[in-house]
Amino acid sequence: MFEDKSAPGRVNGLLGAYPIDLSEELGRIESGTYGPFDEAGLPLVDYNQWYGKHGIHGEGQNFPTVYTPVTVAQFGLAHHQEFLAGGAEKNRRLFLTAARWLAENLKKGDDTFWVWEHLFPMSIYGLNPPWASAMAQGEGVSLLLRAYELTKNQAFLRAARQAFQAFLFPVEQGGVTFFDLEGNVWFEEYPVTPPPHVLNGMIFAMIGLYEFWRLTGDVDGHRLFVSGALTLSKFLPKFDAGYGSRYDLKTRRVVEEKYHRIHVAQLRLLFDWTGEEIFRKMADRWESTWTNPVAKLKRAILPRLSPAWISRQARRAFKKNSLAHLFARS
Repeated sequence: MFEDKSAPGRVNGLLGAYPIDLSEELGRIESGTYGPFDEAGLPLVDYNQWYGKHGIHGEGQNFPTVYTPVTVAQFGLAHHQEFLAGGAEKNRRLFLTAARWLAENLKKGDDTFWVWEHLFPMSIYGLNPPWASAMAQGEGVSLLLRAYELTKNQAFLRAARQAFQAFLFPVEQGGVTFFDLEGNVWFEEYPVTPPPHVLNGMIFAMIGLYEFWRLTGDVDGHRLFVSGALTLSKFLPKFDAGYGSRYDLKTRRVVEEKYHRIHVAQLRLLFDWTGEEIFRKMADRWESTWTNPVAKLKRAILPRLSPAWISRQARRAFKKNSLAHLFARS
């Protein structure tokens, strides 16, 4: 079904390399930061390990080690970037292995659309498996389109079209698009109610929409991309903390350097594609904010004064005090 009929070294195509540099993410994946690899060389994510590193410990829960669609897609896109930059045949093989996994693991929803199911909980947002993600749909589409360009295998293009359909359905129907009361269109990385509006996840989804329109000419892809760009042009100031950028509008946490640099790169890309000055101006602001001494100090101090941090410290102090009393009585 997914036979590769392309000539080795054939790299021409309309889309070219994925427009966000994923080399650092590839390094994290290959270092085993997320988990092991399967026999084909695809990464899995050990969620006991992942949640532990993020300070999340489920009471009596044993989290799975599973394929994560976003990780597979970014792994494949990064190897495609390496391949186009003159990489080895190994990069080409792993790129196509990731594309085949995505094409073969689409699940049909209740209607005429397909999604990549996430088979692990995301307790931060109250999500239990299975659930879909706009970020996964967008990055998966981007990978499948490049696999089609390289191989000319219609199965990859058909899978990209199926995955795109999820953007035409609202979150409440199992899709990945949310319409707020003012009619603004959001693409939700985590499809919960109320929606968190994760910034990087929305823009990764929009990249997939833009590339789908560019390669196929599908007007719905263009319409959805423009709608998302209009939403972000209105709400982007809400993601500005003054001393950094926010991950979402639910937790409103200010992100670490990894995500901040992704935000800047994504906004510069949106400016290139739309010409909207707000994207360039905010990218410039966030870039300068990161090196500002006062902003650095605020990033170091203010997150520690959040209600969650204060509550956590209180629990630790109570536990420590209780243990001290026990030892004193023994």
